[in-house]
Amino acid sequence: MACSEHSDIDIAVKGTDAATYFALWRDLEQLCPDWLIDLRDINQPSHFANRICQYGELIHVGSNLESMN
Repeated sequence: MACSEHSDIDIAVKGTDAATYFALWRDLEQLCPDWLIDLRDINQPSHFANRICQYGELIHVGSNLESMN
């Protein structure tokens, strides 16, 4: 999959509270000022969350592995 100047970064997070979610989003935007960040909370069961868990690429697992299932 190729990236272009119009690409964004899509990241889904699970197991975070609201404060952590928004702090992460802020930090990502500061670290990647030239990229549009699309941060999605997938804590609640949904078709979208299921698709992300099934087909997305896991890039980090926190210390609470139970929350990933």
